[in-house]
Amino acid sequence: MAPFNLLRLPTLIISEVIRSMNALELVGLSETSKKSQILVKTLLKNSQFHMRICEHPAAIAVCINSKTSQSRFELRHNLDLAFLRIKFFLDIFNVTTAGLLFCNPTEKSIRDTLSLLVPINPKFISLSISEMESMSESLFEYLLSIKACRFIVKLNSFHELTPSNSNLLLDCVYVKLRNLAFPDQKMIEVLKTWKLGCNLKSLEMFSSDYTCDFNELVKGLDTQIIDADSELKCQIEQANGRIGLLTFEIWGHLHLKVI
Repeated sequence: MAPFNLLRLPTLIISEVIRSMNALELVGLSETSKKSQILVKTLLKNSQFHMRICEHPAAIAVCINSKTSQSRFELRHNLDLAFLRIKFFLDIFNVTTAGLLFCNPTEKSIRDTLSLLVPINPKFISLSISEMESMSESLFEYLLSIKACRFIVKLNSFHELTPSNSNLLLDCVYVKLRNLAFPDQKMIEVLKTWKLGCNLKSLEMFSSDYTCDFNELVKGLDTQIIDADSELKCQIEQANGRIGLLTFEIWGHLHLKVI
């Protein structure tokens, strides 16, 4: 049977066919010719795709999701070629950092992938990682140097935040920390740094075994408790005039939020 030339169909029909394809089929079509690639990219420019990059010892897995389908690609060749492939995916599916999620990343993989996005001027970066140690100071500096103005970090397991890393977190905008033991004195140091003025608008920390001497925090920050019900509250003022509301709930949830 002779191959069927999709591009000879009327534009409206081509559009419907392409929009019904999953990511795997779209990649295959876009690789048949430069004309096909331009057509796919043009027709998908208003579609919404999300990309998840997962590193494994033997391969990099890339999952591309739309509202109707999910496709998985395994990139088993060398890293340089793998990231060229990722760049191709980002371009075809118009994936911005709003739809980009790293799972189990190494610093190099994040650096390499984000370097592909520099012309896009990333606005949103989300990282899910297991250990604080895998997020180095240089990685933070790299992310912030490309103007990541909204940066959510979800840390699943660590015991202590060093002063260096805590200062770097304050350069983010929204930070969520889970399952941690956070000494009161260190919390006071972090909040005192925040008072001097920084980007942070929301800092959430939660641990089922987290105990906080809220009176000690309030004393260390030279402020007063404004509520003593099921959650404790106080207000902190930054040097630039922004007001932060600090709340602590008895089940181990501490939240600083700019109001």
